[in-house]
Amino acid sequence: MQQVTGYYIYTSDQDTDRFSFILRLPDSFDVGNEMEFAVRFDAGSTGTFWDNNSGENYRVKCLTRASFALPSGCNTDLPSLPWQQFI
Repeated sequence: MQQVTGYYIYTSDQDTDRFSFILRLPDSFDVGNEMEFAVRFDAGSTGTFWDNNSGENYRVKCLTRASFALPSGCNTDLPSLPWQQFI
């Protein structure tokens, strides 16, 4: 299991919130590979909230391989906030 930290962006309406995070997949994650994850949000004294996509878990599947490089100046050091995703 891997823990990834993300950050809160904003509330888009009264029912949803937006967060952002970066998934770093291993080089061995090849075409056809899948991974599942659920999301945990620690809201301090309000409590901990889980989202598992209505019991289906969220999924990432590799459909094709391509080279990708982050644009120069892109900040990949996300602040440590209470949003955490588990893979």
